[in-house]
Amino acid sequence: MSPVLGPDIYHKNVDLVPAARIAADPRFGFCILKATEGTEYSFAETWFPRNWRVVGKTRLVRGAYHFLIVRRPGKEQAEFFLRTVEAAGGFKDGDMHPIFDLEWALNDDVTAQQVLDCAEAYVEKIHLEGHKVIRYGRSMLRDLGITSSMGCDFAWVPRYNDELGPTDDIGFPEPHMWQYSDGEFNFTSFPNAAPGMGPGDMNVLLIDDLARLTTGETPPVAMAERDEVTLPKRPTPATWSDADWEALASHLPRPSEDEQRAREFVLGQMDRRFRRPEPADAGPRRAGWRHEDDIIAIRKSLE
Repeated sequence: MSPVLGPDIYHKNVDLVPAARIAADPRFGFCILKATEGTEYSFAETWFPRNWRVVGKTRLVRGAYHFLIVRRPGKEQAEFFLRTVEAAGGFKDGDMHPIFDLEWALNDDVTAQQVLDCAEAYVEKIHLEGHKVIRYGRSMLRDLGITSSMGCDFAWVPRYNDELGPTDDIGFPEPHMWQYSDGEFNFTSFPNAAPGMGPGDMNVLLIDDLARLTTGETPPVAMAERDEVTLPKRPTPATWSDADWEALASHLPRPSEDEQRAREFVLGQMDRRFRRPEPADAGPRRAGWRHEDDIIAIRKSLE
């Protein structure tokens, strides 16, 4: 079985999702839409219901997600999400379980306890309504040291590198979906755009059976037998040589002694956090060894 791909989309990406074009591509099996944010979201009454119905007319498995605002009550946010989906036609067998998105955007300076209290209240309400829950998130959980699953049933994890890497430190050693690109950074051989759309958030299923993530666990049409797709390979940072890293480093400004000490301290902390062996040398390869955020920072500095 070839990899099952799908975009996640919100109103700024496109006015009307080209669902029929996406469904016509056998590599794509699902499409996830932003439904709500916090306790009020104007597009919950316009953009979302229109596109929820459009995607529902295709073979694609459709998903709806809520953007969690940690400083607002989790239960009220869950109620808002459920009302919105119900008003748009509701969940049907074969739709993805409810999803919530947990990240730093719009959640500056929150504490780990605030995140846990809000998310767990949200999940509890969704469970009480008979649904399972898919959690999206990584950096906020890692940064705050949250290792709990928060009662969630499934995990969707972003990481913009050529591999997902370990996720046992955020409550799910074996996540179910991987957001491999944000449209700007894509170090995989998968596409960075869905048919009919510009580059954007792109995802790949990490389990064999998409039905596990759906209500009723109904085998979706999207999982019908398909011809094996051979995806092209291309060089990624994980395969760069020492010469590649030296060439990249030559374009960067020389740090002061204080900046260098700070950088070495941060890299040392990351070495311990990810429990990975420290490279023998302290050269430029170290910057890409630790985490995809380092790669992104270096690339941006060259623009």
